[in-house]
Amino acid sequence: MSELGHVHHQCMLAYASDFALLSTAIKPFEMDAPDARYKLSMLVSLDHSVWFHEPFRADEWLLYVMESPRSASGRGLAVGRIYSRDGVLVASTAQEGVARGTDSEPDQKTLEFRNSVAKL
Repeated sequence: MSELGHVHHQCMLAYASDFALLSTAIKPFEMDAPDARYKLSMLVSLDHSVWFHEPFRADEWLLYVMESPRSASGRGLAVGRIYSRDGVLVASTAQEGVARGTDSEPDQKTLEFRNSVAKL
C-alpha cells in the first residue's frame, strides 16, 4: 500500500468513516441492549461528508472520535474527527440519517425519536 497516492488513502478513509458514524446518533435510546423494549428496525444514511485537512496514510493508526449532537423526530446527526498518531486532525466527518425503532410488544408500534433523551 506504500505506493498508493494520497487520493487512494483519502478514498479508503472516506469509505471506512461511514461504517459506524450514524450509529452514535441512536446510542441514547439504548436499542442495542438485549433486553431493550424498542429494537432498531431501520437506520438509513441521508448524507455523509468528509473534509480532509492534512495528509495521512490510511494504513497507519488513526483515532476516530464520534459524537451525536442531536437526535430528534426520527433523524440523527453525527459528527466525527479523525486524528493521526501524533494528534494532528487529519479529517472531519458529518452524517445525517433516519432511524426507526420497533416496539417488541405484540402490537409492533413504530418508534420515532422525539427528543435526544428517550422517554418510553
